[in-house]
Amino acid sequence: MLTALTALLLSSSLYDVTCLERGPDFVRVRITATHPDVEQVPDDVGFALSLLLDAANVRPLHFPLLREVDFEDVGDDAWLAANARGFVKSVTVAPSKDPRVRELRVQVTDPAWNPATCAPGVMFESASFEHDELTFAPAAPRHPGKRPAPLPPGSEGFLAVPRSLFEPIDGMAPIFPLPPGPDVFEVPAFGPASYESSPSTAAEQLGRPTMARTTYELVVGSVVAVDGTSFRFAQISGSGGWHLSSNSLSNVEALRYAPIVGQRKRTSFLKVLANVHTTLKAPKVDGRRATFEARVVPDGRKPPAWSAETALLMLVRPVLDLSGKVLSPCPLATEVQRVMKERHVGRGEAIAALAPKLIKKSSLVFGEPARDPKTVMPAEERAWLEQPWPRGTLLVEVTDARWLSHLPVAPPRVLENY
Repeated sequence: MLTALTALLLSSSLYDVTCLERGPDFVRVRITATHPDVEQVPDDVGFALSLLLDAANVRPLHFPLLREVDFEDVGDDAWLAANARGFVKSVTVAPSKDPRVRELRVQVTDPAWNPATCAPGVMFESASFEHDELTFAPAAPRHPGKRPAPLPPGSEGFLAVPRSLFEPIDGMAPIFPLPPGPDVFEVPAFGPASYESSPSTAAEQLGRPTMARTTYELVVGSVVAVDGTSFRFAQISGSGGWHLSSNSLSNVEALRYAPIVGQRKRTSFLKVLANVHTTLKAPKVDGRRATFEARVVPDGRKPPAWSAETALLMLVRPVLDLSGKVLSPCPLATEVQRVMKERHVGRGEAIAALAPKLIKKSSLVFGEPARDPKTVMPAEERAWLEQPWPRGTLLVEVTDARWLSHLPVAPPRVLENY
C-alpha cells in the first residue's frame, strides 16, 4: 500500500491518467501506475476526488471544483473522510487483468464537479494516493451555490502573520529583499474554497489576503513584495509553514471570507508563530562580557538549551566558516583555526575542545508575553503582533577580552540556529 506519507515523501507523479469518456455527471478514465511502489490502482472515493482535482488543474481555468476543494483538503484524512462522498457519488471499476492498469468510472453528485478538461483523449499525471484504511462517512451531496454573507477582514477567516516570518535565516542568501511595507501581513486562514474574490493588482494586495493562479492550481496567501510588474507571493500551509511563489502567477484577486460547510480546520495562529525566529541585536561589549538583546516571538516560547559550546559557536560563526576559512581576521578566528590544524578536526570539534577554556559563563533568559497567547482570539491577532514583543537577554562572558575583539561584527541573527 502506498500511504499519504509515502506519496508525500516521493514528491513525484504516481500515475498516468487518460480520459476515455465524459458525461454530464461522470467521467471514465484509464489509470496506469508509473511508480514501482504502486501495486494496484486505488478505487476509493478519496482517490477519485483527488483525480478530479488533478483533472481540473490540467489548464489554468477556474472550475467550480477548485473553489470548493484544494490539495490540502484531499491531503487531510479527517476532512476527506467527512466530505469526499459529498462530491463523489460512486466509483465503478472495470475488470482488469493488471492491477496496475485499471479503468474507473467516477460519478459526481453535481455536474459542476465534473471538470470540462477531462474530455476524451486528454492525458495528465497524478500523485493521488489510496485511502483504503479510511471509512468515508455518508455526506449530503454538495452543490455550488450562494454562500453566506461575507465577513469583514479581521474575522476568523484571516490570519495575522509578522513580517519577520518571511525574512531569510542566517547562512542563506535572501530569496528576495523585503521592501518597505507593513510589519503585519494578513493571509487567508483557510483554503481557496472559503473565499469569494474580485479582480485586483499585486500592488493593491501588498500585505493583504490574496488569491492567485499558478500553472496548476488556485492558491491563497499574501503578496509580500512588489517590484515593478513582478511580485512575490507567500502561501501559509495548515501546519503553519510557508513557501514562496514567484513564477507563473496570474489573476491576482482580493478576497472576502465566505465560510462554507465542510471547510477544513483554521490554520493555527500559534503554529505560524512557531515558525518565526527569535532574533538578536548587535551586542554591547564591556571588557570580557557581551550582552545581546533578543526579540522574542510572543507565543510563550521558552529559551532553547544554552551551553558554553553554543555560546562559542555563536561568536565564531561570523569570523570562521565550516572549512576553517577566516571571514574576519581576529584572535578568536586564529585560535579556532589553530586547533583545527593541530588536531586535524573540523570547526565543530575545535569549538567543543575550546569552549571550556574560552567561555567563563553564558546565560539566556526570555521575557514572558503579556498574556497567555492561547487566549488570543482571531480578531485580536493583529493587535497582539503590533504590541511590543517580549525581550530576552543573552550574556556571554569570556576568559580573555581578545575573544570578543571582533564584536560588533554582526552576529548571526537567528537564535534558533543553535
